[in-house]
Amino acid sequence: MGDGSSIDLVGRGRLVEDIAAALDEPSGFGVMIVGAAGVGKTAVARAVLERLNWTAQVLRTTGGSSLRSIPFGALAPYLHTLSVADAGSPVAVLRAVLGHLTRGSTGRTQHPPLLVVDDAHELDSSSSALLAQLVSARRAKVLVMIRDITTAPVEFRSLGADGLLARFDLAPLDPDAVNALTSQLLGGPVLTGTAHALALTTGGNPMFLRALLEQGLGEGYLTQHDGVWRQVTERPMLSPRLRDLVRSQLRLRSAADLEALETVALAEPIALDAVVRCVDADALNRLRDDRLVAVGSGPGAPVSLEHPLHGEVLRSQVPAARSMAIRRKVLAATEPGSQSLEGFLRMVVWGLDCGVPPDDRELLEAAIVANGLRDSDTALRAARAVSAPGLRGSALIEIARVHARRGDLAYARDVVDDALRRCTDLRLAKAATLLSQELKLRSRASFEDLHEDVDRWRSPHRPDRAAGGSARSGRAARPGAARLQDPRVSRTRPSGAVRRYRG
Repeated sequence: MGDGSSIDLVGRGRLVEDIAAALDEPSGFGVMIVGAAGVGKTAVARAVLERLNWTAQVLRTTGGSSLRSIPFGALAPYLHTLSVADAGSPVAVLRAVLGHLTRGSTGRTQHPPLLVVDDAHELDSSSSALLAQLVSARRAKVLVMIRDITTAPVEFRSLGADGLLARFDLAPLDPDAVNALTSQLLGGPVLTGTAHALALTTGGNPMFLRALLEQGLGEGYLTQHDGVWRQVTERPMLSPRLRDLVRSQLRLRSAADLEALETVALAEPIALDAVVRCVDADALNRLRDDRLVAVGSGPGAPVSLEHPLHGEVLRSQVPAARSMAIRRKVLAATEPGSQSLEGFLRMVVWGLDCGVPPDDRELLEAAIVANGLRDSDTALRAARAVSAPGLRGSALIEIARVHARRGDLAYARDVVDDALRRCTDLRLAKAATLLSQELKLRSRASFEDLHEDVDRWRSPHRPDRAAGGSARSGRAARPGAARLQDPRVSRTRPSGAVRRYRG
């Protein structure tokens, strides 16, 4: 794949100019760049320095989790001349750092010394205090990069709150920038649909995008055809590298934050009032402020993760027992009828998984909805779980629809015949007869086979008539759920009144 600073800065040109202007401002103390891991903070900082051609000494330091408990650990590369006794002395350390800042200075320069601090949220407290002291005393300017302002060292937060550090938030790339970056990395144009899918999957994070493209090229699901790159097969599971990148982003979150992330990952999209009953409200607010979760504007204010990759990794690493506990909690907190069609199906599947299945009418409704959405596995599972004798015939119709969609027409016809033998009302008889005719037409049945259904429909001994069924009784049993009126689901309904749910 392509490489270079021009690629790293796709969609960031204007931002680089603004940061350079703020850092070059004589009255300013420095700049703080805030953004998630992988959005390009380091690349932007490098471009800023190249643009300014900084004339004074530049001192670079990087925070690290392994050094946070070591006093002045982040400044260790500049303290090698100190004795063991002096290494713990703030005064001696300050002198050593000042020595590096003024090294090679031959007089007055256009710029003051500059401190470039990457991963400032990982700094040990002694290093952050000393660096802030140098900035406050105007002995140096600072260009600090941090993932989240709430985890920044208190000294830098104070400088930012006082307006001494200009803050720039580095957002993920928009879809157009993702398309441009992908084209540059692959060395050719990219199919619009493929670029859009990559933007959705990566959330516009350049680091995730690079890793996903490397996986796609290595595993062959991204190929070039007639000079245009496209995705030719379904993306397999995430590579270990991508999983590690996602985990590194979430590593510093608190236990409450991680619990909220896991809950949303398993249940998304989940209504806001339901998730608030399941997780710590402060944790949810932090995740929203940090753009890790998003609250939609639709009915119920659906909550979902900002980055699909986060959800994929979180769902894969939640232990089975914990997943079960979270799903039980969500089931208990969810108001009936508050979900979307997909959310309704997920709740039904969870109930079956957790050993607390919904009632038979709700299971039948789930089978109808799942068939309308072409979710064969869920439709089959829900229909097979229906045990009430009065609804079993309707469940068989849904089972037959699944097998017909999968191409097993002979088995689907057998199931429909079983439903016709069981039916006790007009609507079920009508639905089963129409489906039987459809299956016979698709399988190129003979005229005699087709006429068999007509004869059975006209017969005075039809099961629904023998049971005393009528159009009136069919109307009484007609499903009234608002979900079933959704255009994606609406069709001839089997019998069996179902509980109303808001669509």
